[in-house]
Amino acid sequence: MSYPSWHALGMSEIIEEMERYLEAQECAFQVNEEKTWVSFGFDAANIRWRSVAGEDDNGRFVSLSFLPLVVPVDRRMALAELITRINYGLGLGHFILDLDDGDLRFMVTVPLGGVALSQEVIAEVMGAHQALVDTFLPAIGRVLFSSTPPQLALQSDGTVQLKGAGERFSLN
Repeated sequence: MSYPSWHALGMSEIIEEMERYLEAQECAFQVNEEKTWVSFGFDAANIRWRSVAGEDDNGRFVSLSFLPLVVPVDRRMALAELITRINYGLGLGHFILDLDDGDLRFMVTVPLGGVALSQEVIAEVMGAHQALVDTFLPAIGRVLFSSTPPQLALQSDGTVQLKGAGERFSLN
């Protein structure tokens, strides 16, 4: 899976703004050689994972997480149903399942419309990104590891609460 296509004109203002944000959070990060994305980690209550953020070819701010789960072939359709159910209710971001290789990702895309990316927007996106992945991971685990039907896997998760989510996770 190659989505998204990263902006290839060298370091953008989005990368510079992400570096400032991650430095302020005292988070370890790397900028790739082409300076088109920055890589960093998330720690949450239920999981630790790697992410990249940058500017796509359409000038949007994109944060993409690579969840450390490979979905077995026999569970891909059940998980596809679950993430469809999850994505339907999300206002920000979406889960992505590669049906060919079983990779599971979460992506948030923010169209900027020529407006500069602010530290406040980055903080909101990063907080929501972490909280959403961490909130739905138990349902994902139930579908993958206990063969719980997708429609039942969400029933015990309750609702997503983003306020106060900052205490549940940290950048690593």
